[in-house]
Amino acid sequence: LSMDRPPSFEAFCASTGLCICIVRGFPPDPNDSFWMAFYHQFLRTLKISFSQLLRDEATRPLLDWRLFAMLRSCCITLRNSFADKDDVQGMFWCYRAACV
Repeated sequence: LSMDRPPSFEAFCASTGLCICIVRGFPPDPNDSFWMAFYHQFLRTLKISFSQLLRDEATRPLLDWRLFAMLRSCCITLRNSFADKDDVQGMFWCYRAACV
């Protein structure tokens, strides 16, 4: 699937994968307000990125299997994390929209 993708799309996939690794691998200390705020902002940025991929029909790249797997992995992680309920619901909305 990725053979006809431009280098910018490949860079997007690589950076998104790193972001998902950070979300999955470094849960914040719930007693540290700075890192909790950082974590929530990080999740918000991921949610916005996936939402834009799914909403902008005219210009969005296809959500290929790599991005779909990253989105699924993020949703599984969020279900068992300190994430805000709205962040979790937003990512699950993205996942449901990507499934159709």
